[in-house]
Amino acid sequence: FRGRAAAGGGGNDDYLPKIDFDTREMEDVRWFHRDFVARRLDGGSTALSYDPKGEERDFHIPGKASLARILITEWALETMG
Repeated sequence: FRGRAAAGGGGNDDYLPKIDFDTREMEDVRWFHRDFVARRLDGGSTALSYDPKGEERDFHIPGKASLARILITEWALETMG
């Protein structure tokens, strides 16, 4: 599924496997298409006081200083081939 979606909605999720997660650790877990994520790489923050606005309320990625952000960015910008 690496080429089609990343853990993390945006579209028809019928073909994707169910995501099992611990609700004590994660509030929400969804699948996102690579293009969807790549278009949103300009946002994000690691600040505890960060209050996302607009589209970032439904989807935002960690700040640029985080390992998660680096991995997400590399995946989102990876070319398919």
